[in-house]
Amino acid sequence: MVTCGIATLASREQSFRVVLDHLYPQVDKVYAVLNGYEEIPEWLTLYPKVVAICGHNNMADNSKFLFVDQCEGYFLSWDDDLVMPSGCVEYLKSKVDEYNCIITLHGKRFGRSTKNYRRDFLFRVHCLRDCIVDVRVQLGGTGCMMFHTKDFHPSIGDFGEPLMADIWLSAAAAKAGVKIMAVRHTADYLTYIPPVDTPIWNREHDVEFQTGVVNNFLKINSPNY
Repeated sequence: MVTCGIATLASREQSFRVVLDHLYPQVDKVYAVLNGYEEIPEWLTLYPKVVAICGHNNMADNSKFLFVDQCEGYFLSWDDDLVMPSGCVEYLKSKVDEYNCIITLHGKRFGRSTKNYRRDFLFRVHCLRDCIVDVRVQLGGTGCMMFHTKDFHPSIGDFGEPLMADIWLSAAAAKAGVKIMAVRHTADYLTYIPPVDTPIWNREHDVEFQTGVVNNFLKINSPNY
């Protein structure tokens, strides 16, 4: 069983539909949180595997994990601006089975602490750039991530302030002692659809607070590499 959690905005309806078209045949169920929608769009009735609810964006990116508590099996968290190729889910599943941990195509590795988690890191694996080897990271990108609930089963209660899903997920993983692996891929593996609004990674954040949360879990997730 592969369940996908995805959150989107009304302003991104066109890109969301493109993304859904590509991931839908590869999964068994999709939980979609439609932020800013007044009602479920009629076209979604063509996707019977999708369970959709309207939201007010108060949870922002955390919404991808709104239903994770009731999921069993492989859980895929995905962003509404990343188009996956055919076979992507099978590839990620194979990596979950290989490492028995959280798998992502995007992430960062730090030392034992960071002064600014956005700029101060050892290296970053980017989902839209070449990654030639599988490598362990401490902060995983939830926009292109998969895990099996037997290895790691977060709860929506693990997520605090919105716009920090990557940080909260990584903190929960550190607490549970579950590693995060960024796996190899080519720069053109995923297709990025630039959003019409401001993407999360380019918005104003309380970087000091977020860096503090990162440093807290780095204390328990800084193995000798």
